[in-house]
Amino acid sequence: MNNNYGCSVTFGGIIYPSVTHAVMASRFTCSDFRELIARSTLEYAMSLKYSNREHTPGWEDNEEFILKSLVHQKFRENPSLQNLLLNNRYHIRYAYANKKDHNVPYLILMDLCDEYECLAGCSRHTPLEEMLIADTPDKALVHACSEMYDGVTALMELIDVNDFSWEFVSNRTGLGESESKGAIEVLNKMVNALHRVRSLVER
Repeated sequence: MNNNYGCSVTFGGIIYPSVTHAVMASRFTCSDFRELIARSTLEYAMSLKYSNREHTPGWEDNEEFILKSLVHQKFRENPSLQNLLLNNRYHIRYAYANKKDHNVPYLILMDLCDEYECLAGCSRHTPLEEMLIADTPDKALVHACSEMYDGVTALMELIDVNDFSWEFVSNRTGLGESESKGAIEVLNKMVNALHRVRSLVER
């Protein structure tokens, strides 16, 4: 789903091997140079970000629109990518929810998730949510959730989230700074969820 992924898109009558190639080419006025970009490697196309060649007037204002139209084109013309997007929509939404910098590519993917969910008649709930809100939820699932609640409650009595720093997590797991901070955020969300469930159970 990355814009660097090899997937043909058309812009200005020229076929490019990826969205990144086409977006970079859109910055320049020379058609011969655009043809060259279409035949170039991804590395070369990306290196043109700071090129001094003559730019298309107003390309900065139009780049977001061009990117969005190219990404939509990529998915529209590739049913296999549509299926991949639908199958991973929960992960995309989770990553979006935990991302501090909601950049344009993420926003475009979120729009596409909404669009293809509608077309496919998919539910916005995760499979687990669907099972939990069913009229007759599976007894084994209910039992497993109950045991998970008891386990998380016991775990939270043994540890204090405030004792965890991203450096500690990174040293223990080998994860980078952003991944370690993301893991701590997830842990904090689990603690908050535990408090919400506990308040519901004890009402």
